[in-house]
Amino acid sequence: MKKLLELKRVQQYAVHVTLDPDTAHPELILSDDGKQVKHGDVKKKLPDNPERFDKCPCVLAKQSFSSGRFYFEVQVKGKTKWDLGVARESINRKGEITLSPQKGYWTMWLRNKNEYKALAGPDVRLSLKQQPEKVGVFVDYEEGLVSFYDVDAAALIYSFTGCCFTEKLYPYFSPCPNYGGEGGKRGADSHPSRFTLGCKPLQYMLKVLALMKPTGQHHLQKAEMKFLWFPKPGLPPAPGYA
Repeated sequence: MKKLLELKRVQQYAVHVTLDPDTAHPELILSDDGKQVKHGDVKKKLPDNPERFDKCPCVLAKQSFSSGRFYFEVQVKGKTKWDLGVARESINRKGEITLSPQKGYWTMWLRNKNEYKALAGPDVRLSLKQQPEKVGVFVDYEEGLVSFYDVDAAALIYSFTGCCFTEKLYPYFSPCPNYGGEGGKRGADSHPSRFTLGCKPLQYMLKVLALMKPTGQHHLQKAEMKFLWFPKPGLPPAPGYA
């Protein structure tokens, strides 16, 4: 119960996240709604603008954050490798990149189906009881905190603490190159990383949880209503969430 309450506490800071096509590597395929990304087998001819990753198959969100708290979730079910986290605005996007806080990345990754690491420079190997199907990322800008959660297990995976943020932060993602099939040929990924939000980031959203108790085969008692406030990042937290 304590773990679930902690997850609910950070989920109140859920934000709307969409992928920025101007930052996407030319081999990445983004959905029309900006909520899914996968690695393809064709390098598209796109403008080599300064924002675009040209070597590593990465993409940033359109949204940036320079204060307060924010939270987003990524569905990674079925993926055998991925990177996700946050990155500062001034990261190098050309050529090979190194994922570490020193280089402006606060991330974790999956490799070889079950090898998880927090890329803390040096890397920290993570021993997880189960493979997360949905990962939540929570950032407290002023506290210098980046935390990763297994959403379904309501379990904390890893936290970067004592971070010093001085720039805009962007959600960062990579579905990683896909090599498989005969002869290790590259192929399209059948499991795109998909974003799912904990709640709609209205300035104040009133969430209603209806707990209905059956009184008979075809009758329900009047619903008991529970109200939870979900403030937008930067606004005062709800009572009990300070």
